[in-house]
Amino acid sequence: VEAGISDSVRNEQRLHPPATHVSLMSTADLDQAADHFADLEKAIQDYRVIEVEYDSIQSGASRRILEPYFVVFRARAFYFVAYCRMRQDFRTFRMDRVKSLRVLQEGFKPSRDINPESYFAGSWEVYGGEAVKVVVHFSGAAAKVVSSSSHHPDESVTPLQDGSVRYEVTVRGIEEIQRWILGFGRFAEVIEPESLRSNLQAIGEFLSDCYSRPVTE
Repeated sequence: VEAGISDSVRNEQRLHPPATHVSLMSTADLDQAADHFADLEKAIQDYRVIEVEYDSIQSGASRRILEPYFVVFRARAFYFVAYCRMRQDFRTFRMDRVKSLRVLQEGFKPSRDINPESYFAGSWEVYGGEAVKVVVHFSGAAAKVVSSSSHHPDESVTPLQDGSVRYEVTVRGIEEIQRWILGFGRFAEVIEPESLRSNLQAIGEFLSDCYSRPVTE
């Protein structure tokens, strides 16, 4: 931007405090993630195999041999995608959950079919899974929020006569979009799939039971 402005404007800008500030909110421990960035980047560039100690939320700590492909910033955290020899499939690893990383001498032949666009196609944010069509009825302030911005490249938003909207999207897996829908509270009703309706019903019953009891220390 600065290269395209005149000298007078550029000089005047130096006399004023910055008017624009970009802040990338992250839920990750960036210090922990930064410890391994250089080694990981080198391994990706040189097509070298890495050995990591990884602490997965679902399966706990494990040591894995990986063939790394690329690093991405999604869902407010840094991730890298690699072929996991233990799982014999591609997996997504969150950088701040890597406890140790060692670049091995062994190289690997990369698949040309794997890139960020194709790998995350259809995902709500990071997770994959079976493709499922999700239909939600948004009302009130939620309808305005949903209709005024884009949330997924394949979404469809249909305005209704009463000011509410019908939201449709096909995503891989429902865990991430479920959290997004929950954020709208009573202004969002899932129409389909039934599995997502059942999940939200169970969450609602838990919350109703939890908050109907006296607070205990």
